[in-house]
Amino acid sequence: MKRLLRYRCLAGTLLGLSTLALASTDGTDPAVNHTVSRSVSAVFTADGVNTLNEYNDADHMVEALGSDYLEAKVYSKRYFDAATGNEELRVYFSVHDIDANADDRISFYFDRLHNHGTANADEAQEDTALRITRADCVALACNFTRINRSGGVFAGAGSPLALSNAHIIAANPGEYAGAEVGFQLGWSGEFVLTPADFGWSYFPQTLGLLVEARSENANAISSSNPLPGAPATSTATYPLNGANTVSANAPLMWGNMHMRYPIDYAVIMDNSGSMLQTDGGVDNRWVQAKRAADLFVTTLGLFKTDMLDDQVSISQYSWSCSDETVSGNTTGAVSGLGGKLSPGDVPPPPTSGSYTDANAANPGSNNCTPIKAGIEFALEDQLGIAGASPNDKRDRIAILLSDGLHNQPNSDVPFDPNTDFSVDEKNFTQIRTVALGNDGVADTALLADISTAFNGGAAYSHEARFNQTNSFSDLLMAYLETLQAPLTINQVPKIGANYNPGAPDKLVFIGVWDTPANATDLTLELNGNPASAADYDSLASYVNTDIGYAALVLNNPAENGVWQLVSSGALQDNEFVLADLRILARFLTQQKKYFAGDDILLQVSLLDNGEPILGANVSVEAAVPGEGLGNYLSTVGDNCEATTPNIPSFANGDDNSQFLASVKKHNQSWTRRISQAVAAQSGSAAEPKVGRFALSSYHFGRCQKEGLTRNALPGMPLVDDGTQGDKIAGDGIYSLAFNNTGLEGSYNFRYFALGTTTDGVEFGRMRVSSQYVGVAPTAGDTPFQIMVGPMLADRASQLLYFLPKDSQGNYVGPGLAHTFAVEVEGGYPYGELLDLNNGYYLQIATYAPNAQPPVVSISTNNGFDLTVGNGHTAGTGNPDCETNASGVAQADEHTPLVKQLWAIIVALVVLCLILLMLLIFCRLRKR
Repeated sequence: MKRLLRYRCLAGTLLGLSTLALASTDGTDPAVNHTVSRSVSAVFTADGVNTLNEYNDADHMVEALGSDYLEAKVYSKRYFDAATGNEELRVYFSVHDIDANADDRISFYFDRLHNHGTANADEAQEDTALRITRADCVALACNFTRINRSGGVFAGAGSPLALSNAHIIAANPGEYAGAEVGFQLGWSGEFVLTPADFGWSYFPQTLGLLVEARSENANAISSSNPLPGAPATSTATYPLNGANTVSANAPLMWGNMHMRYPIDYAVIMDNSGSMLQTDGGVDNRWVQAKRAADLFVTTLGLFKTDMLDDQVSISQYSWSCSDETVSGNTTGAVSGLGGKLSPGDVPPPPTSGSYTDANAANPGSNNCTPIKAGIEFALEDQLGIAGASPNDKRDRIAILLSDGLHNQPNSDVPFDPNTDFSVDEKNFTQIRTVALGNDGVADTALLADISTAFNGGAAYSHEARFNQTNSFSDLLMAYLETLQAPLTINQVPKIGANYNPGAPDKLVFIGVWDTPANATDLTLELNGNPASAADYDSLASYVNTDIGYAALVLNNPAENGVWQLVSSGALQDNEFVLADLRILARFLTQQKKYFAGDDILLQVSLLDNGEPILGANVSVEAAVPGEGLGNYLSTVGDNCEATTPNIPSFANGDDNSQFLASVKKHNQSWTRRISQAVAAQSGSAAEPKVGRFALSSYHFGRCQKEGLTRNALPGMPLVDDGTQGDKIAGDGIYSLAFNNTGLEGSYNFRYFALGTTTDGVEFGRMRVSSQYVGVAPTAGDTPFQIMVGPMLADRASQLLYFLPKDSQGNYVGPGLAHTFAVEVEGGYPYGELLDLNNGYYLQIATYAPNAQPPVVSISTNNGFDLTVGNGHTAGTGNPDCETNASGVAQADEHTPLVKQLWAIIVALVVLCLILLMLLIFCRLRKR
């Protein structure tokens, strides 16, 4: 009966295998595609036990099968630490093999370049086998074997590979504990791999993969009663070639192991009226934005892999300035096109035409800037996050461009990206924001907050970043920056006229012309001579006179070469060189909220074949604020010179109507002046400025000021010696605790890494990024003044003026009343917090005439808490000396109740004096 059962099992296995297609490397074939799952922060302990909730995910399991009962299940997940750049591949396996033999084994074969066993000797060395035998591990002391391909085959004993986090249990049913009685045996194990274990610098996007399990005895079920035709050594593999196992020396039959999820890219372009500005150039900002989007999609196509179904789409956002109802929302299709570039596969690089249509209509001058609506459209329409539980098997990256301010609809002005979107929307999306304009003109603070909020979950972030740009070249670079982390590519800097990419697997040269029609073929020189076919395995060339670019793509170019880019037309420095690489640079600066006085830890990690690169020359140039927006708006005087903020002089506080009218007149005067000044500015009259940016526009205009001043800092070294914020000396991570952050605004960094590997390969890497530094006021540094206010509707009032300021001496400035929360204990707030447009804010509180004055608390979500009144003394004001509404000091006259008590005391004293005088008079008469 048992033998009959075995035959039935065998027949079932063969029947199942007969339905399988031939193994292939087709990226769309689910039979040979395996996507590694990912872990956020779960602690991995290699104890040899499948903990189910950590591993048992059928979507991320591969099953090795054979025709002789041997079977293995493999679960894998990838962990990526965004703070350090460290990667781990965590693997659990379970082999169904009840015949325990010390030589039983499971092997994992990886084709790093996914080139199917090329005959190129250098590239073939990248292919690696990791072998685990059943007797190789005792307790936690495991000895794995790593074997490299040699001469097209995996041969030889290989070299031992000690893994610090691995455990094999030689007798453990694992995933087969529920098998039929008598078949509940096998062995299992788990281990952690890093790229360095293979001599790699990183895990590529896709690996060629073969899993092979072998049973070294009569067969996998029984050594005494082998089934008819069963081989002496049973084998199971993933994938299968039809019903047959796949050989380790037939890499064309291996499967595809995806080390990341497919990515949905969304390009979101500002289509407001302010994008009509040319900034002194030929093309307006909208045309530049479209070309940048075209180049982004084109570059995606240059690095496209058919193994992953990445998708891309382009949209624009705009809203009629004269219609804030939903009918005024024109967000969606790129202006002038029949529809947006719909989410779909990344297209090949175009040699004519463009994705955004070079002739698409310009924005309407009456278009406003609904940044929130643009994000909502991208989330729902482009990225597929329309409700709960979005697809967690895809990554989502958006690029949001804006040259100005969120100003429509009014009901959404302002908005807070931290609270106005769901947790899923923020955790499943990464947004790189690009500001086309300086602080005080574009809302750089909001754009930086959007990137910080939408980081896709910190452990998975492909670097949700903020970039502040002022030129077309910077705009292009910001778009291309988005591709560096997810595609594991680096930008190569131009040193003089030369590029030193080192030893890349792929090298891409891109040239962009200011006038698209001038685009022409690029040519290359290597070490001073024209490059030839002997300098690379293959070359592809592209030219497009609609977008205005040309590109060259080289596969496996010569190592350690000095390249020059040559063209017949002037590129005007719009050159970009990207390398898909062996030498990897990671830029580890964290995108988060920074405040004046905070150190920004700038870090660059350099690796070559998994080993740290030491002795490199790593530096960073910086463009930093010369003045902060809050400081400028708080101190600019009527004569445009800096002055000290003062409380405005309002009408006599004894007359409530006069006081309130005076406050109202003060604010109306500011509103009128700002509106008139903004409306008079050319090119942006139809799109209103809002908040503090309306005020900055007013002051810039009347003071004939281009904008806030900025300073350039020369190159500063990053070190790997345990100083200047560097944590570990000699680990290949170069660091600088950048502490020149005393002012509010955008800090732009341009990194350069130049060095030589241990085998003499010279290389260069570069990166640009920005960090926004805000102002975090503290109660102890904030001047305030309490004044006795007028009677308001038969209630007493108290006036609290405060000037929010931080420990660095920076003023928060006007336009941010919405960021402060007000609480009044023992009374009621009278109206909203008033912005006095010079850094001061006013909160009026009312209370019963015979009661103690109220306690007023002003707070923010950044830890500011100013509490004053009834003995509370937080802040730098003098709570023991109050003034009346016109600013006149009133020592010792704290409240109406105190006044009444003084009046009673005076009356009693007078009465006592009168009685005393009467007593004396009576005595004198008796005499």
